[in-house]
Amino acid sequence: MSIKKTDFKPKQESNQNDYEDVNNLTNDNVKALVSVGSTKISVADIACTYDGVTKNENVLNEIIKAHNEVLTHGLSKGTEMVIAIDLDTGATVAKGYGTETATKFSYIDKNYRGKAVTIHNHTSSGSFTPTDLVTFSRDKNSHMSVIQAHNGKIYSLQKTKIGNVVLEETLNSELLEIALKHNYEVNKDMKTLLAIYNEFACKVAIKNDWIYKGGKNNG
Repeated sequence: MSIKKTDFKPKQESNQNDYEDVNNLTNDNVKALVSVGSTKISVADIACTYDGVTKNENVLNEIIKAHNEVLTHGLSKGTEMVIAIDLDTGATVAKGYGTETATKFSYIDKNYRGKAVTIHNHTSSGSFTPTDLVTFSRDKNSHMSVIQAHNGKIYSLQKTKIGNVVLEETLNSELLEIALKHNYEVNKDMKTLLAIYNEFACKVAIKNDWIYKGGKNNG
């Protein structure tokens, strides 16, 4: 079977009725070690991901809660979840739910003028998809985007400036090119697929002057 762009394009999102938006996330406790099944995330590893972004303890606590919640949701439901946190106050800007391969990204209120980090889980444990990158590029209030993978790894992108919106069709072509280089048509295994997405995200980040941290292993 020949390799096609559609092999790497995420499934279309479900209808809006399939999503639920909830604001003002609150958790009573911040766990020093999140453990869901065999997946573990330490506070130190999460803090390392946000090094240079915030040193505010309260903000970091809310970020840790968000990592905990999206991972717990993903491992129990098998679907994606996104939480947006204001990087100055730690307030939850928005929350949304999705499918196995996509989540609702039109979640931040249009009147919001702050600087946010969006945190969502990937059931595949892979890095950023073309849809993720397009969303990150077009949202001026999204200063940072973070993926909490189900295997405990963390992938992050951080903007150094407001740039142009990247085009999904162009990204799909670049992803296909990298997949062919890795001979994915023959080596259709998870290790190869994760390497493809990691290289792809790194390449796009360099082009757009974004800071990319790929595959921080917290497990």
